[in-house]
Amino acid sequence: MSRPIDYDEIAGLIATAEQERDMMRCTFRCTISFESVNVTVPIEPQGMGTALVKRAQDRARQSIWYGIKRALLLKLRRMFGRGLFGQLVAELGTEALGAAEEMSRYMYSDEQLRAAKVRAFEQVSSSFRWDARMQQWVWAKPA
Repeated sequence: MSRPIDYDEIAGLIATAEQERDMMRCTFRCTISFESVNVTVPIEPQGMGTALVKRAQDRARQSIWYGIKRALLLKLRRMFGRGLFGQLVAELGTEALGAAEEMSRYMYSDEQLRAAKVRAFEQVSSSFRWDARMQQWVWAKPA
């Protein structure tokens, strides 16, 4: 691939882009021929030493969620006591926070999501060609 890919140039080709946990699933469709191609790529954290950054972010997130869970459980125990009803409320609160924590693990910035879409297009760029006259990517006709 000789030409760098700019997000603004491929944005019109994105028929669908869905985040599934730490993956981006895209369908790119030519606006002229309506031919399309599907691809899935990982969403990657940005910055130097991305594995190290991700581990540090995960640790920080776990620490924050641990503090939130602990504070919530203490509050619920004070409000509802340690009896059967109090235990039930505390368990429901813990499950709800667990679900919120799981969702937060897969939150990415707009910049990270755009970068994943560009990487996805790079994977299928051989299906397209740059048309200099039209200034857009179009479906590459079979040779």
